[in-house]
Amino acid sequence: MSEPINYKSINLDQLREQSANHHSKIPFQHQIEAFEALSKTFKFGSEKPGSGILVLPTGAGKTFTAVRWLSDHVIPRNIKILWLAPSFYLLDQAFDTFKKGARDIPEPKKTLNIRCVSSNPSHAKASSIQMTDDIVIMTIQTAINNLHTDAVDRMGNKFETAFRKFIDSCRETGLFVVVDEAHHSPAYGCRNLLIGEKDSALGLRGLLPGLHLLGLTATPTYDDKARRGWLWKIFQNEIIYEAQKESLILQGVLARPKYTEVATGKELEVDDKLYDRLVKQHQDLPESIIEKLASDKHRNNFIVHTYVSNKDTYGKTIIFADRWFQCVYIKEKLVEKGIKVDAIYSQIDADPGSAEARNKRTQTDNQRILNEFKNGKLDVLINVRMLTEGADVPSVQTVFITRQTTSSIALS
Repeated sequence: MSEPINYKSINLDQLREQSANHHSKIPFQHQIEAFEALSKTFKFGSEKPGSGILVLPTGAGKTFTAVRWLSDHVIPRNIKILWLAPSFYLLDQAFDTFKKGARDIPEPKKTLNIRCVSSNPSHAKASSIQMTDDIVIMTIQTAINNLHTDAVDRMGNKFETAFRKFIDSCRETGLFVVVDEAHHSPAYGCRNLLIGEKDSALGLRGLLPGLHLLGLTATPTYDDKARRGWLWKIFQNEIIYEAQKESLILQGVLARPKYTEVATGKELEVDDKLYDRLVKQHQDLPESIIEKLASDKHRNNFIVHTYVSNKDTYGKTIIFADRWFQCVYIKEKLVEKGIKVDAIYSQIDADPGSAEARNKRTQTDNQRILNEFKNGKLDVLINVRMLTEGADVPSVQTVFITRQTTSSIALS
């Protein structure tokens, strides 16, 4: 069983001695350009703090780029870092990147304390956060739950969480906030966490007017004007730097995707109004149709047959399904064919004894299975909406999207 990813205190002097012959990872040109753009936006000691978005396509190294720049320019200044992400596996990715890059942190910084916080049992609890932490990596929801609370102690005094104490202590040190998958920031809870909307529940910017705020994303745009407006209200310098996918493909940084459309033979009749939405307005399928497609055994058998017939060509594969029961069905059929496969999906609230309850996944289950896939123990990973963003599995050769979609996130 792997060691829980929750806290690490690193002796940097000792690490530097052990790594005397270590050669740092050489950044790509787009990452060097991103470093320069970040340094122009975030000028420490100036009256106005920086606040903007770094846009790098999936696979272009968003986490590495941000961590390397923070290690060079923020950590040596003893400015605290709060790294926020929407899901537990993105926390693990950031934690691991900070740990691996610690040897590159310049002197005189002598120690680095990193804490990974979420509701996942393998992570630290929010109550464990200490003032001595240099980097706190946590889920957005956990941060929302712990910034403001109505709880009181035994004496009837308002209870202050460890996270709130950490934030308050950053008035002395300064705070640099990173939001991974920043296109989610306009969501009500997240934007209130970051910038707040009322005096009674100030967001981080209201509590610490000098904080710096960096968003990371591959998909910075919205058709929804209201969401786009909130995005730029949160990240006031807007896009700091954007690397173009086509340019990175030409440089050999990213592989050129090969799109193959396979007809399943399943046809559904729709009325004129829905047809107009799907064809002319390019909107996504309604949930009722997605439910039908996910439940269709003949269609799911076709998906299984397509993979098995071409498994040598497809290699390591991720299959995006739409419902938990579709994951279970496809997995069982692939296992029958001798394929090393497993599935991850979000927790299901279900009645005890029901099929949903018997088949539900916990975050710990999902984390273990994802690690097995990354480490080569599985050839196929099936998931429902859990790997559309931020998952770093460089050895993947093929992705199945089991229905047509207009989602730029799914296709990127």
